[in-house]
Amino acid sequence: MMSSNKGKKQYFTNFFASIKRQRKVKQEELNQLLLESIDEVLVTLFGKQPAKILKSYLNLVFSFKNDEPFDPQRFSETLEKLLGAGASFIEVEIIRKFISKYTY
Repeated sequence: MMSSNKGKKQYFTNFFASIKRQRKVKQEELNQLLLESIDEVLVTLFGKQPAKILKSYLNLVFSFKNDEPFDPQRFSETLEKLLGAGASFIEVEIIRKFISKYTY
Protein backbone atom coordinates (compact mmCIF):
# COMPACT_ATOMS: atom_id res chain seq x y z
CA MET A 1 0.00 0.00 0.00
CA MET A 2 2.84 2.36 0.79
CA SER A 3 4.43 1.91 -2.64
CA SER A 4 1.09 2.60 -4.31
CA ASN A 5 0.74 5.92 -2.50
CA LYS A 6 4.35 6.78 -3.28
CA GLY A 7 3.70 6.11 -6.97
CA LYS A 8 0.70 8.41 -6.95
CA LYS A 9 2.71 11.12 -5.23
CA GLN A 10 5.40 10.73 -7.87
CA TYR A 11 2.71 10.99 -10.56
CA PHE A 12 1.56 14.33 -9.12
CA THR A 13 5.13 15.64 -8.99
CA ASN A 14 5.96 14.39 -12.49
CA PHE A 15 2.77 15.84 -13.97
CA PHE A 16 3.53 19.38 -12.82
CA ALA A 17 7.21 19.05 -13.72
CA SER A 18 6.18 18.20 -17.29
CA ILE A 19 3.83 21.20 -17.43
CA LYS A 20 6.69 23.46 -16.33
CA ARG A 21 9.02 22.01 -18.96
CA GLN A 22 6.51 22.76 -21.73
CA ARG A 23 6.60 26.47 -20.85
CA LYS A 24 3.42 27.19 -22.81
CA VAL A 25 2.14 29.44 -20.03
CA LYS A 26 3.85 31.94 -17.76
CA GLN A 27 4.59 30.96 -14.17
CA GLU A 28 1.95 33.36 -12.86
CA GLU A 29 -0.72 31.86 -15.14
CA LEU A 30 0.31 28.34 -14.21
CA ASN A 31 0.08 29.16 -10.51
CA GLN A 32 -3.28 30.87 -10.98
CA LEU A 33 -4.73 27.83 -12.78
CA LEU A 34 -3.33 25.59 -10.10
CA LEU A 35 -4.67 27.69 -7.22
CA GLU A 36 -8.11 27.78 -8.85
CA SER A 37 -7.98 24.02 -9.33
CA ILE A 38 -6.99 23.42 -5.71
CA ASP A 39 -9.72 25.76 -4.48
CA GLU A 40 -12.45 24.17 -6.60
CA VAL A 41 -11.46 20.63 -5.64
CA LEU A 42 -11.37 21.41 -1.92
CA VAL A 43 -14.75 23.18 -2.05
CA THR A 44 -16.29 20.32 -4.03
CA LEU A 45 -14.97 17.64 -1.69
CA PHE A 46 -15.30 19.36 1.69
CA GLY A 47 -17.69 22.30 1.30
CA LYS A 48 -16.93 26.02 1.49
CA GLN A 49 -16.14 26.44 5.18
CA PRO A 50 -13.94 23.34 5.63
CA ALA A 51 -12.18 24.16 2.34
CA LYS A 52 -11.48 27.67 3.64
CA ILE A 53 -9.88 26.21 6.77
CA LEU A 54 -7.80 23.74 4.74
CA LYS A 55 -6.66 26.49 2.36
CA SER A 56 -5.69 28.73 5.28
CA TYR A 57 -3.58 25.94 6.73
CA LEU A 58 -2.01 25.12 3.37
CA ASN A 59 -1.28 28.81 2.82
CA LEU A 60 0.44 29.09 6.20
CA VAL A 61 2.55 26.00 5.64
CA PHE A 62 3.04 26.21 1.89
CA SER A 63 2.86 29.97 1.27
CA PHE A 64 1.37 30.15 -2.23
CA LYS A 65 2.66 33.04 -4.28
CA ASN A 66 1.79 33.67 -7.91
CA ASP A 67 5.27 34.73 -8.96
CA GLU A 68 7.14 31.78 -7.38
CA PRO A 69 7.34 28.36 -9.01
CA PHE A 70 4.94 25.78 -7.63
CA ASP A 71 6.75 22.99 -5.77
CA PRO A 72 4.60 19.89 -6.35
CA GLN A 73 6.76 17.70 -4.11
CA ARG A 74 6.43 20.05 -1.15
CA PHE A 75 2.72 20.54 -1.75
CA SER A 76 2.19 16.79 -1.95
CA GLU A 77 4.08 16.22 1.30
CA THR A 78 2.13 18.96 3.06
CA LEU A 79 -1.19 17.60 1.82
CA GLU A 80 -0.23 14.09 2.93
CA LYS A 81 0.73 15.31 6.42
CA LEU A 82 -2.61 17.07 6.67
CA LEU A 83 -4.91 14.43 5.14
CA GLY A 84 -2.96 11.17 5.19
CA ALA A 85 -3.89 8.59 2.57
CA GLY A 86 -6.72 10.79 1.27
CA ALA A 87 -4.14 13.19 -0.14
CA SER A 88 -3.55 10.95 -3.18
CA PHE A 89 -7.21 11.11 -4.18
CA ILE A 90 -7.20 14.89 -3.82
CA GLU A 91 -4.04 15.18 -5.91
CA VAL A 92 -5.66 13.19 -8.72
CA GLU A 93 -8.72 15.44 -8.56
CA ILE A 94 -6.50 18.55 -8.65
CA ILE A 95 -4.76 17.21 -11.75
CA ARG A 96 -8.11 16.49 -13.42
CA LYS A 97 -9.41 19.96 -12.64
CA PHE A 98 -6.14 21.55 -13.77
CA ILE A 99 -6.24 19.67 -17.09
CA SER A 100 -9.81 20.83 -17.72
CA LYS A 101 -8.76 24.45 -17.11
CA TYR A 102 -5.43 24.18 -18.93
CA THR A 103 -6.86 22.73 -22.10
CA TYR A 104 -9.66 25.31 -22.48
